[in-house]
Amino acid sequence: MAALIEAIDIKRKMFFEFEDAPFHCLDVEVSKPTARGGQTLVRLKMRNLLTRAVFDKTFKAGEKFAEPDLDMVSASYLYADGEGYHLMDQESFETLTLSADVVGDDRLLLVDNLLVQVQKYNGRPISLVFPPHVELTVASTEPGVRGDTASGGVTKAATLETGLEIRVPLFIKEGERVLHLRRLRSMNGEPLAIMRNWIPADLLNTTKEELEETGLYEAMRRQGLHVRVANQKIGAAIAAAADARLLEIRSGSPLLVMERTAFDDTGRVVEASSHKYRADLYAFETSLVAR
Repeated sequence: MAALIEAIDIKRKMFFEFEDAPFHCLDVEVSKPTARGGQTLVRLKMRNLLTRAVFDKTFKAGEKFAEPDLDMVSASYLYADGEGYHLMDQESFETLTLSADVVGDDRLLLVDNLLVQVQKYNGRPISLVFPPHVELTVASTEPGVRGDTASGGVTKAATLETGLEIRVPLFIKEGERVLHLRRLRSMNGEPLAIMRNWIPADLLNTTKEELEETGLYEAMRRQGLHVRVANQKIGAAIAAAADARLLEIRSGSPLLVMERTAFDDTGRVVEASSHKYRADLYAFETSLVAR
């Protein structure tokens, strides 16, 4: 039998089992007694890995928890039907099935044979972890018009092969492929923002290792793509369940949203992006000058 974990020993990012469910510790606050004979209390901000619910709960320091049976396996996407989304374990070759509720909007990134990571609890698949970038084909979009420069209308609506609707540069045609990148930016080990970028696939050839080492824009510069001008729109939104899980916040929490279109030194669109920042960790400042 695995050793039990005492509440006082639980640290941020650790996993533990509580009331027959796996939990992820998002934050810890220890309250030591001020009076003689008092008890040390441990307040945990915790996420249920099955329901995705986030809440705070206080435990006595000596309360014990089991380590959950969690595993991460590589799997390739097969197909979807009324029972859910089916993937093949790359080691055991067994079929893993996740419900539509578990997959959520990430279903719009699933293409045949895509390799993902599947998290399992007690042998049962409970979540998907996508690679940092996915290539998708444009299924439908209106023909572009001349004027693909930083001074005019430069993007148009497009529907990808999975049904996902995005904005793409005017020169993108049906049948061409675009690169979708999703990155999680952290500050002092705490999630700060979800960065989503769309780039024409023929403009950038990169790897997970390069992105982790240099970042997206340095990888672009190394391949001759220099962002010179960007149009940016700033707004607000509330966190959907999938975004809340990545940012380690509650669903419905406020987010700061930045949508941007970037141009290279020739005026060509090289990137469209949508970034979502935690409102409790990020602030936007500007200066106003009277004229």
